[in-house]
Amino acid sequence: MENKLHKHIGETSNTMC
Repeated sequence: MENKLHKHIGETSNTMC
C-alpha cells in the first residue's frame, strides 16, 4: 500500500513539474 501511494505521488509530482 505504501509503495503504491509513493509511486502515485511521484507520478503526480513529475506531471505537475
